[in-house]
Parts: sequence; C-alpha cells; structure tokens
Amino acid sequence: MASPLDELLSAPDWGWDEPGGPPRAPGVYAWAGDVVPSGLPEEGLWQRDGYSLLYVGIAPRATGGPGRDPLRTSLAPRIAYHFEGSADASALRTALGVVLAKPLGLTLWRHADGHRYTWGDGEAALSRWMQAHMRVRWLRHSRPWEVADMAFRNLTLPLNLRAQEPSPFQIELGQRKAMMQTLALPELGARPAAGDDGPARVD
Repeated sequence: MASPLDELLSAPDWGWDEPGGPPRAPGVYAWAGDVVPSGLPEEGLWQRDGYSLLYVGIAPRATGGPGRDPLRTSLAPRIAYHFEGSADASALRTALGVVLAKPLGLTLWRHADGHRYTWGDGEAALSRWMQAHMRVRWLRHSRPWEVADMAFRNLTLPLNLRAQEPSPFQIELGQRKAMMQTLALPELGARPAAGDDGPARVD
C-alpha cells in the first residue's frame, strides 16, 4: 500500500497558467522547478519529468484552529499566495528570493511593523520566475503535517529552512536570510494585511 508521501510524489503536477488548480481543502503540497537556481545543491533531489523537488508545505498548520485567517486553512489560497503573493507571508518566496536575489536584482524591505519582510517591487519579478519555472502537486489530507514530516525525513528539500534536521546548505541559507533581514531597507507605509492580525506566515 502506497504511503501518503508516495501518493503526493505520484500526484499530477500543475502550472500557474493551466486550467484547474488546487482544491479548497486541507492538504500537503510539493514544489518542483525545471531550473535549479545557481547555488542550490542538486545532489539527492527527487526528480520527475525534468523537474526537481525543492519545497514541501502544508495547509493548515498543525497549530491551526477555528477562526484563523483563510490563508492558513486551504490548499487553493495557500498555493495561489506562493505563486503571486509576497515574501511577508510565504516562507517559500522568502527562501527562493534569497537564492535569486542577485540574478533577479531583488532587494529585501522591512515592513513598517518591523516584523515582516517583502521583496517590494521585486515581488513581481519573483512571481514571473516562479510561474515560468515551477510546478506544484498536492495531496488532500486531514493531517498534512504528518506527510510533511515524512517528506522532511526522506527527501532533500533545500528551500525548507524549517526542516527537522537542516542540512549545511539550509543552515547557510538561513544565515543569508537573517543577514538580509538585518540589512533590509525600511518600507514606507504599511502593506495591506491578509487578516486582522496581518498575513499568516505560510509553510
């Protein structure tokens, strides 16, 4: 019998400009790229049809509860936000932006609240890159964090900076992110919040 992780990896993938899309349901999702950005380790990456798996996320978190921002609870808005949102609510966009900062000319900005960060005008360039080079697959699951834990234990996922046992590359990338946050320029004005308490941090 196939494990939930096997089901996720064998699921069909989806690109941003294609019909259909993820459901409004809880689950786990996996992002793969047809290009492995320079600097990312390629050894050990799971691959299929020319795409290399780079990141796994969930909706909702294990700590989610009733009344939380809808961004936390469903595959559809979570995946859409990764594709066209902002780094202030996407761990994937944050990590990928650090890797692509030089080739895309990205600059990190600090939100007026002092706690969130964004690529500012560079978010559009990051969205275009993701929409051109990345595809996502998903699996409906009532306890998606359990599937994600299986992925962290069995797969190489360089953009998951919160992995249970981070690799040397993930540690180094986390340090680069922290340095960029320290040097981030102050953003003028507050960006619209995606909920009463601001955008939900997505995994």
